[in-house]
Amino acid sequence: GSLVVAYQLTGINGCKTKVTADVEIETKPEPVMPEDQEICYGEDVRLYVSGAYNYYWTPNTALDNRYSDNPVANPTESILYTISFIKGVCAVDRELAITVNPLPSVEVSTFGNKATMIANAGTPDYTFSVDGSSFTENTEFAHLKGGNHSVIVRDSKGCENTNTFDV
Repeated sequence: GSLVVAYQLTGINGCKTKVTADVEIETKPEPVMPEDQEICYGEDVRLYVSGAYNYYWTPNTALDNRYSDNPVANPTESILYTISFIKGVCAVDRELAITVNPLPSVEVSTFGNKATMIANAGTPDYTFSVDGSSFTENTEFAHLKGGNHSVIVRDSKGCENTNTFDV
């Protein structure tokens, strides 16, 4: 907001004068920011904030621009950022957590034209897709043609990983 300030000054000769000035009072920043984020290992996320003139992110780990209102973060492990929302001489700090979920892995055992999937890491429950088929909770795939195949494992957080196998 603004404020009008009036002064009455008296010189050494006794003359008086009145001076007024408009003074702009800076308001506190009003941070607008996303909820805490979850990503899969290897992914990045763009973070949008607003409500101030300038921004300062700490730590500067895995950010493309620590002074941005929309930096891209690609941490390799979970992290807690502090964002300083700066408006003139006023600043307000807020925290934003990014959880990095591990990728699942899949081991494949084969017998004849049948393959059995065993998921590890990641977050259960798992679904599987062989050679671009629909995802299914089934861990056994039968009647596979001889040759090289690809399996994608997806965990309950949506994180995916791929493995190949021969039948």
